[in-house]
Amino acid sequence: AKYVKPKNLNFTYRKRAITEIQNTLRSGGTVVYYMCLLDKLKELIKAAKDVGIDETQIAVSVSDSKTIKDLETAFPTIHSNIQTVERSLRSSMVIPNNIKFFITNSKNKEGININTVYHTAFA
Repeated sequence: AKYVKPKNLNFTYRKRAITEIQNTLRSGGTVVYYMCLLDKLKELIKAAKDVGIDETQIAVSVSDSKTIKDLETAFPTIHSNIQTVERSLRSSMVIPNNIKFFITNSKNKEGININTVYHTAFA
């Protein structure tokens, strides 16, 4: 892809992902994480919170309705961000500035341009 930003795009294995995500967040970076399977979503959110990222700084945009319902119970603040972030992606193609960790799946794989400038993205 010719116009991919950020230039620092990391592909990583799940075992290394959490450590790399935590290091990036700890150093003040911002992360976009694309995941195929949502089975480790809660683990990723907890890892971000463990390094001082508040739930108001975490956004999730996924296509699975069961996962969305689970978020409502487990992480109500993150759940309440879903519509705001998705509306921002549709209308302006940006993730709100307060978001430091954006987790998504195939819902935003095709047809959505994210024009927010990030330090690091993981896939």
